[in-house]
Amino acid sequence: AFQREMARYINGSKYEAAAALSIMSEADTVLDRLTLAAERFDYQDQRTMRRWSDRGLRTIAGDLVAIAAARGRLGRELLTLTLSSDTGSQLLLRIEQMDFAQLHGDPPKVTVWTWLDDDNAEEAILDLRDYASRSASDGIYRDTVHFLALPELGRLLADSDRRRRTAKILTVAIQGRSAPARTVTWRDEARLPDGIVAEVMTHRTMVLLTLEKKPEL
Repeated sequence: AFQREMARYINGSKYEAAAALSIMSEADTVLDRLTLAAERFDYQDQRTMRRWSDRGLRTIAGDLVAIAAARGRLGRELLTLTLSSDTGSQLLLRIEQMDFAQLHGDPPKVTVWTWLDDDNAEEAILDLRDYASRSASDGIYRDTVHFLALPELGRLLADSDRRRRTAKILTVAIQGRSAPARTVTWRDEARLPDGIVAEVMTHRTMVLLTLEKKPEL
């Protein structure tokens, strides 16, 4: 992985290229590698190559730290979504996010759409950083739980029956903001009325939960 990153910098700026060549050129000593780097730049002297290399290394070092932080998250975040309901028609979405305690992490961005027809919906965007959550950590992993009360189902069904222009009732989008990828677990514990189903679709960092009416046979 390190060699791949260095190969990429060889085609970067002259400073990054000089730094990468001073490390990766096929020679046993730094001076010899600087000589080989100089040949790439119309035989600049070794002193110039060393100066360029020192400048390029600062950029490369910063990039490698950022890349390491991103790769540390890749595939390491677990998101568990649980849909439940009370004795009435109030739906509750539990969002449980587990990641590494040593890395900074933001809760996902949540967008709720209540559908007017197949192409139009009323939108509400929620920033979970503004709401209370429960969190615990053992020093290695951090587990954070958010609770989201969804629009009252009875009202949504009444509005949907009145419009009768779409089978979709409600969509909740949970968009990751910290991990490039995640593992998603889905649990449906809600008591939904007959003819209403909950469907979940994932794409990269996005999870879509949709309530809709089953098509009539």
